[in-house]
Amino acid sequence: MRLPPLLFGVYPTLVDLGSGFGYYGDELRKHAGYLVGLDLFLPSLNVAKDRRVFDDLVCADILNLPFLMDKVDCVTLFDVIEHLRKPSGRELLSSFPSSVFISTPNSEFSNAQYARLMGNVREHHVSKWNISDLENLGFRASARDPPLWMRLLGNKGIVVAHKEESIPS
Repeated sequence: MRLPPLLFGVYPTLVDLGSGFGYYGDELRKHAGYLVGLDLFLPSLNVAKDRRVFDDLVCADILNLPFLMDKVDCVTLFDVIEHLRKPSGRELLSSFPSSVFISTPNSEFSNAQYARLMGNVREHHVSKWNISDLENLGFRASARDPPLWMRLLGNKGIVVAHKEESIPS
């Protein structure tokens, strides 16, 4: 989507799940004392490493996290949950004891060709999430419209959602 993520506050430890190439790293850096990027696709993490914005990068599956989530203050999943089947996504989103910020496309579309081009089988979209899906999990959710030029290409914007455990400084 490449719309700036909805995020506010400053968190001592922020983990960006599905960080990919690190496109959102500069924006996340403004909100994190310690910033970790996590992705399963090593070529993406190598690009993120060159951006030099993350304090640590971890190659792991978000459905089998390699650290204690109760030690994390904030989790972000920008353009990620549509890559998970709904039951796995619901379980993951319900498991975080920390503040969580999400974005996901506001329309159903396949990016299978992009996934093949990138050589990343997990890049394709397997679910669509809407505002009520996320509100049913306790998130505050809304839709954001894309810039005009993106709407002309058929982009319907993104659904953004957040759940905060405590108000950050």
